[in-house]
Amino acid sequence: VYLNKSEYEQALEYGDKAYTIFDNSKQNNSCFAKVLNTLGLIFFEKDEFEKAFEYFEKSYKIRKEVYSEDHRDLAESLKNIGIIYLKNKCFDYFKNEYYTKSLEYLEKSYKIYKKVYENNLSHPDIAELLNHIGRIYLYK
Repeated sequence: VYLNKSEYEQALEYGDKAYTIFDNSKQNNSCFAKVLNTLGLIFFEKDEFEKAFEYFEKSYKIRKEVYSEDHRDLAESLKNIGIIYLKNKCFDYFKNEYYTKSLEYLEKSYKIYKKVYENNLSHPDIAELLNHIGRIYLYK
């Protein structure tokens, strides 16, 4: 709720509490992956891209363990990592490399979304993803 209201400090406070509970339980499950992804989104919105990247990667690793290779949440993680590579200015000195990495993650996400939405290319998740892929070619 706080993330959607752009109240990032409040969102972070509750996200950190959830993180601590899951981290102490030592269970890598889909709920923990969701918490990690949400923390990544909070840091993304705060323009703290390196922290966002860390949380998105952790979420992705857990989701790879708990979901099949064509699960929507796995596509979401790949998309988020791809967007970080596209957006993150700390990777500027590797400009072509980070565009390549971004494209790699976004294309993997696209393949999964196509399966998930049964080639319904008008789904908003696919439209958003194609927009990001188009931005790569615009900036490249």
